[in-house]
Amino acid sequence: MSDERKELEEQVFKWIEIAEKDLILANHAFTLSSNVPYRLICYHAQQCAEKYLKAFLVSRLIDFPYTHSIDDIIKLCPPETDISLAHLSTFELTCMVFDSFISFKLIKEFF
Repeated sequence: MSDERKELEEQVFKWIEIAEKDLILANHAFTLSSNVPYRLICYHAQQCAEKYLKAFLVSRLIDFPYTHSIDDIIKLCPPETDISLAHLSTFELTCMVFDSFISFKLIKEFF
């Protein structure tokens, strides 16, 4: 494996690792017996979706601006992406995190 390829892989998995931590935190909050912080659960789910998408863009060597807008990030995905994301709203995409839809499916084909 070339150094360039190894560096790219490290960057992709760094984004995935951070996304997974957001997902773990969001899922853990559901286990609380009272005062469940739904707003924070939604925030971390959105962050997870955002970071998975950024990992996907990195894997495709697509630059992206500093943004937290999932809609803007989706617009950067190539049209030949096997999962159609363009029709999804930010809310739908965030909800999908909890269904494990956005997972290694977006990235595994590259590695």
